[in-house]
Amino acid sequence: MDTNAHALPALQARSGEQEALEVAISALHQGRGEVIFIVGEPGIGKSALARWAAARARQSGIETSWGFSWEASRAPPYWPWMQCLREILQQRDLPEAVKPHLQRLLPELASDPYREHAAKATRLHADQARFQLLDSARRILRATATTGPFVAILEDLHAADHDSLLLLRYLCPLLNELPVLLVGTWREGDAQLTGKASLLGECARSATVMRPRALDMEAVNALLKPSLEDDSSGELASQVHALTEGNPLFVTEISALLRNRHDTELPTQLPANLQQVIRQHFGTLPPDCRDLLGQASVLGREFDIPTLAALTEAEEASLQRTLQPAVMGGLLRHLGPAALRYTHIFYRDILYLDLDPTERMRLHRVRAEQLSESLHSGLGGHWSELAEHLTAAGSGSLREAARAWQQAARHARERLAFTEACQVYRKAVEAFGAGPGADPVERCSLILEWARVELEAGNLEAGRKLCDEVFALAGTLESPRLMAEAALTYGRVFVIASVDPVLVRYLRRALQVLPGNETGLHAQLQARLAAALQPDPEPDMPVRMAHEAIELARETGDSEVLFDTLASAIAAMMDMTPVPQRTGFNREFADMARAAGEITAEFRGHALLMVDAMESGDPAAFDLALDTLERLARRIDLPHYDWKIESAQALRAQIRGQFEAASAHNAAACEHARKAQDNAAEMTLAIQALCLEFEAGTLDRPGFDRLRQRITEACTATGSDDLFIRPVFARYLLAAGDRAGADALCGPGAIDRLIGMREISNITNIGECAVMKGDRDLARRIIPLLEPQREYCAHASLYGMAWHGPIAHTLARLLRVAGSDAEADRLLSMAESVAERMGAATALRAIRADYAAHSVSDATGKTTTTPAPGCEHANSDIRLVCDGEVYRLSFRGRTTLLQPTRGMAWLEQLVNSPDREWHVLDLVAPGEATPDAGGTGPLLDHTARDAYRKRLEDLDDELEEARLRRDDDLEARLLDEQNLLRSELGRAFGLGGRERPAGKAAERARVNVTRRVRDAIRRIGEQDMDAGNYLDKTIKTGRFCSFQPL
Repeated sequence: MDTNAHALPALQARSGEQEALEVAISALHQGRGEVIFIVGEPGIGKSALARWAAARARQSGIETSWGFSWEASRAPPYWPWMQCLREILQQRDLPEAVKPHLQRLLPELASDPYREHAAKATRLHADQARFQLLDSARRILRATATTGPFVAILEDLHAADHDSLLLLRYLCPLLNELPVLLVGTWREGDAQLTGKASLLGECARSATVMRPRALDMEAVNALLKPSLEDDSSGELASQVHALTEGNPLFVTEISALLRNRHDTELPTQLPANLQQVIRQHFGTLPPDCRDLLGQASVLGREFDIPTLAALTEAEEASLQRTLQPAVMGGLLRHLGPAALRYTHIFYRDILYLDLDPTERMRLHRVRAEQLSESLHSGLGGHWSELAEHLTAAGSGSLREAARAWQQAARHARERLAFTEACQVYRKAVEAFGAGPGADPVERCSLILEWARVELEAGNLEAGRKLCDEVFALAGTLESPRLMAEAALTYGRVFVIASVDPVLVRYLRRALQVLPGNETGLHAQLQARLAAALQPDPEPDMPVRMAHEAIELARETGDSEVLFDTLASAIAAMMDMTPVPQRTGFNREFADMARAAGEITAEFRGHALLMVDAMESGDPAAFDLALDTLERLARRIDLPHYDWKIESAQALRAQIRGQFEAASAHNAAACEHARKAQDNAAEMTLAIQALCLEFEAGTLDRPGFDRLRQRITEACTATGSDDLFIRPVFARYLLAAGDRAGADALCGPGAIDRLIGMREISNITNIGECAVMKGDRDLARRIIPLLEPQREYCAHASLYGMAWHGPIAHTLARLLRVAGSDAEADRLLSMAESVAERMGAATALRAIRADYAAHSVSDATGKTTTTPAPGCEHANSDIRLVCDGEVYRLSFRGRTTLLQPTRGMAWLEQLVNSPDREWHVLDLVAPGEATPDAGGTGPLLDHTARDAYRKRLEDLDDELEEARLRRDDDLEARLLDEQNLLRSELGRAFGLGGRERPAGKAAERARVNVTRRVRDAIRRIGEQDMDAGNYLDKTIKTGRFCSFQPL
């Protein structure tokens, strides 16, 4: 990069900015980085300051790299970053492990060893693929910084593509940890006009922003003095300052005009504006230089001599000589041996506007032909540049321009520049529609391409509007295939627990008009309609449609059609059909995804198989599915999938009754989701946290209200119906004694809708509500719905990642409410078998407590008790059992219902094991070792926590390098270290990311158990004084606790 002396006069009155840049450059040697933005009006001296910073960095031994946004035409996505990285690669040898990441930003590096990394990105969702690219840029910068400090300068950011600015926003907060100085420039007014002001403002939150001021009179005088032969600059300075308002570019141009004048007299009248003075400056150049500058302006603000030679059919050496006066006059500056740039965009724009229109279009056409030849021979990827030249070449080139814009949009999509792709598709449609003889079907196909990218980018409203347009046009054109494609494109995005009537109408209409020979499309449409109808008041009908669609797809013999059909069909069946009817399809989908290399679809298939195993009560299949998911997540290597693994591990811990471990996994999942900025995770993790705290007995009313608000907001954000979570809300409210609140939330109307949909987990939760309310009519209504599912387990599926226990247990409790006690015994035995098989400690304890509480009358009228296994010696004088969401205390013929608390759960454990001494640690976490972490405060202080997180980031890079080397031993050691650190971080946080305090574990448990158990006895005494007094005498607390009946 040239830093010739001509540009230096613009540094008049810039000592403050220079000092700040000097400090930032010096800090690089101490390993500290910074982001500095230089912002202001055109000509204020932004680029001059950037060039000064580059020169100072080089003087101190620090390398610099530059990236320029194209102001005069459209560059490929990430263009300023690509320029920077190419310069870095010329200067430094980067580690081998970083090359796959470089390939994502520099397509020319896509050699065979790294093609797999590019292919993986195309199979990810848009937000996941974009995150992968952003993370690659982070790794590149970190790897570069390890080889020494450097300065990166990005000019004219107001003209950068949207995706380049997203990358800038992601990197800005990270650079202060690296010896990297990033200097960016932009014009505020132009940023407003291009719609980039908001995004640049977000970038600036992590940066120092410089706004150079206009020059004062003294600085203007200093600039003018070298151009005058006498001391008359003072009398002129006032006039120039008033005219230019202290703009350095304007002042410099007037100074140059004065320096180049042929007479010795001062001008009697100055040019009226900057455009006039620039044109007068051009007039001082030789005519052939001025003409060549005009021709070069067609190429944009930057151009190279070989391209200009091809455009003008002149020799390169001759062009260099002809342009030399413009270089000497400060109108051009060198970017390299054969690359030049107009010093300011004003110079280029004025030259371009002054070109004869016919000559301008001819030059654009010539350049378009040259670009087209190189692009079609595989020598470049500048489709946007070709499209710009064809658009400017006149109306006769618009059809070609439309095709070039289409290719540019596809190229942007492949580069994961989704925003750029959407903008370029708009240009393609505009150019296509303006050309003569536009084919309406071809135009609709182009619009659907655009719609797919909008939907991929998360722009649901924009994408669906385009589908609406095509669907309507397809009807007018009587094109059933186009109508079907529009409907399927509209339905590419699945929204959980929501029926879109527009989508349903489109799919039904498309099926009606589709010819009978379009079997593949028919299968895809019918499967998508089946999924779109769920949750349906009559769910069997969509399920039948899904089965029929799969059979149709098989008839085609087309594996792609079958795969696409299965993807929709399994969505229609999940949670609405028994496990045996869907597991085969889920497995087939996972196998087909693996064969096709569709790793994210394979992940989805095994996640569904994990749910099937949980519902079937098959722990071996559950563990196998989870192990497969962990392996796939390591291959994908994105936090979007890491949070799902942590959530699944929390689910497994919840089933086993290991609530501390479940809490740690849920907290780790929240951390991964935060890193990924994955909005879909919020609802799932909040529902899981609610269910975990509820089952653990730690959910109080403020905690419930907080989690309920999170869940409700997440439902609103995703367009989901909160109907499906209301029964869980109602269970908590009933347990808390708020029956009115439960009925208001989940009243007869909601219950009717949920029962009609026959989603078994919701029906199970409604059944639990019926038990807690003693609602015999509702119980009798639920029993026949649960009876066919008695061998299975209830759960919140993938949208809630929580287990609700054996359905047989709820069914037994409902039968007791309905008065069928004998049948309840058989079901409790079945539930116990399922819980034992799953290793579900908490569920098993509740089932056995129900055994203990279940009394039947013998022929003599006496009351006998059917004891729970392991509880045969329970004292008959007093019984305390968990009856679902309430505790039932029986003492000397009286029964009292009590709200669940942690202390009540421990008291139940003591009462049901008379004369047994429990160490408080075993009482708090039976079967789990509890570390004796001394001290107080958080388990991890902030320094340790940050160090752990920093080491985890380093491990990501080291693991990737180990995998590239195929060093299995090193990978195993690194994975062990990673799992240990994640475990420690998880242990230090509770549900939702709350810090977990430390302390002497046994002493902390003693204090906690004593306080809570005594509080439970006090609550009992408030309702039954005799029972309270009895327990007060018979319950012993301390390091060892026991129940010693009198």
